[in-house]
Amino acid sequence: MMYRQYLKRLKSVKNHNRQNTARQRAWRIMRISAWFTTSDVSVMAETSQANIQHWFYCLKEAGYIKIIGKRHSDTGYGMENIYRLTKNTGLEAPTQKGLNFLYDPNTQEYWAKDKSKLPMEEPDDKPIEIAKEIIPDKKIKVKSIEELKKNWKEIGGKNA
Repeated sequence: MMYRQYLKRLKSVKNHNRQNTARQRAWRIMRISAWFTTSDVSVMAETSQANIQHWFYCLKEAGYIKIIGKRHSDTGYGMENIYRLTKNTGLEAPTQKGLNFLYDPNTQEYWAKDKSKLPMEEPDDKPIEIAKEIIPDKKIKVKSIEELKKNWKEIGGKNA
């Protein structure tokens, strides 16, 4: 009964969305459902269970979904996890790059298991901090890079 309701709703939404990848369909199912399993989502999104399991691993590590219980698997062998969506950021599905890297187009945020691999922007005050280390005996009171360039000769900078 549950599958038929979701498949009906999925097929009505399916034709109106330009980006209709398996993971986009799975994201829609996850947003609609109160709880779900990898087998439920893979059947409704018409994709392999392995694809969904790899994506779920990354989503779970990033905090988008959490395990709320276990149930007997549909095949009758073993147990499978029951998940709930905890971070619903918008319409577009987070995209996975590799096993430990995720990008969310709704928030334009990156997540990586190893934080050192995240794309980082250099802060604006970095040159000022470097100047303070080079010339520690002088008191530097500059608020911007332009101001630092103007006062470079006064602070004792070379080639000004």
